[in-house]
Amino acid sequence: MNLSYVISNFEGVSHIVYDFLDDTSKMSLIRATPRENYDFVLEDKHNPENYPNIPIKYFTNIKVSTSKMLRILPYNTKILELGVYNYKLPKLPDGLQTLDLGEYYNLELPKLPNGLLHLNLGWSYKKLLPDLPDGLQTLISGSYKLPFPEKLPSGLLTLKLIYYYRKLPELPTNLITLSLGWYDGHYIPKLPESLENLYLGGYYSHPINYLPNSLKKLDLGLHYNYHLPNILPTSLQILNLGNRYNHPLSDNLPDGLKKIILTSEYSHTVPVKNSKLIVNNFY
Repeated sequence: MNLSYVISNFEGVSHIVYDFLDDTSKMSLIRATPRENYDFVLEDKHNPENYPNIPIKYFTNIKVSTSKMLRILPYNTKILELGVYNYKLPKLPDGLQTLDLGEYYNLELPKLPNGLLHLNLGWSYKKLLPDLPDGLQTLISGSYKLPFPEKLPSGLLTLKLIYYYRKLPELPTNLITLSLGWYDGHYIPKLPESLENLYLGGYYSHPINYLPNSLKKLDLGLHYNYHLPNILPTSLQILNLGNRYNHPLSDNLPDGLKKIILTSEYSHTVPVKNSKLIVNNFY
């Protein structure tokens, strides 16, 4: 019985053997066992000069994570994670779905594929963004100097800003999650009716007068200390009062509320019948 037969007929064996082979041996193995279900990760241990020679038609999920200069990417790369990479990127494959710029990338981006779903701009990216695809679902940024476009993609579902001190553009009407991290200096734009999760983060300290009825989770963060609206959304399930909030809560809390998180500094009685809903949190 030869190795190719064993690998072709036993699920998982190809992945185990594959991890121990060099680039040339991997290519020989793939040609001998032409199944289209390999997962391949291009890493620093691989020679980038071999990338164009890899028989990529046999891969259904290619993930690149490297600090070496990339001159070409396999056409069916689905995930591109740059790690500590900071060289100019080649043309991005049309089928790319996830792009993570990593810790250091701060060079002009090439045109983003129309099918891109998830974009993490990392910690260092401060350039003007290229046109963002309308179908982009997730946008994450850790840079406080990022210049945002005037309009965010209409299909955006998650917006996460770890450090950001500039004015936000209008929020998309389908947004589900807004996480602000260390955000200060500007009021949040009008919250869309689709919003389910709102995290105010470390610095936000402006009053919020309206919460959409769709909201399920509200986290007031470290500094928020303004009165909440008297009527909270009926869909609210988790309410985290944060570190500084110290105002009485309305007697008309939503019936579906499952958890109220507060600190020992909160000095008011929480109007709930079930004390198990209350969780003490120490920031």
